[in-house]
Amino acid sequence: GAALYRANCAACHGSRAEGGPGYPSLVDDAWLWGGDDETILETLRVGINAPHPDTRYAEMLAFGRDGMLDRDQIRIVADYVQSLAGLDSGASPERLEVGAALFADNCSSCHGADGTGGADGTGGGCPRWWTLDRPKRADSCDVGSRNGR
Repeated sequence: GAALYRANCAACHGSRAEGGPGYPSLVDDAWLWGGDDETILETLRVGINAPHPDTRYAEMLAFGRDGMLDRDQIRIVADYVQSLAGLDSGASPERLEVGAALFADNCSSCHGADGTGGADGTGGGCPRWWTLDRPKRADSCDVGSRNGR
């Protein structure tokens, strides 16, 4: 197994499987599609963002670039998501209320109502997102992201 991992997985997920830019960690318990043997085998069989017709996709939509939300709406959502982490964005309660509605309509189907991920195991939460500065948080909603990064 180790030789196969080094030859096929380590270039993206790292030699210690801790992930990297654009590639998730494989050593935590936050697996996008589940970490049981059958699910892992299926992911290995069909790949992620691969040409296989049954591949799984792990890319967030580009809400700004694709015109689903305007730049101000994206900033409002960013403020709301920051509040989900218990951080003070400085936004007014009214702005957070608008952000909650935008999040519910555009984000919660993948990220869950509380931002921790979908109930069906899809859509990651956003814990690493909180570590980004405010402009980078808004940019991730504007132009999209791969694998939550």
